[in-house]
Amino acid sequence: MAETVKYIFARKKRNNMKQKAMIFIGIILLVVTTSFAPSEKSLTDVSLLNIEALYSTNSKPVACFGYGTIDCDGNKVEMKISY
Repeated sequence: MAETVKYIFARKKRNNMKQKAMIFIGIILLVVTTSFAPSEKSLTDVSLLNIEALYSTNSKPVACFGYGTIDCDGNKVEMKISY
């Protein structure tokens, strides 16, 4: 009976050590992944101006005529006139 009790306590102790080891490994993984996570970067003034320039449309008025091979606002036309 005494050996059975010792065996049960030894087994519980091993399981307890496994739990502690798994918790420790989990904490280490959490720390490592958060330290290597990409940080939030803010856009500089130059990049914001580039985005605004790309977003804005062509300020020059354009007239497109006919059907042809010239690209005018996504359409193929015969003649494109910029003012």
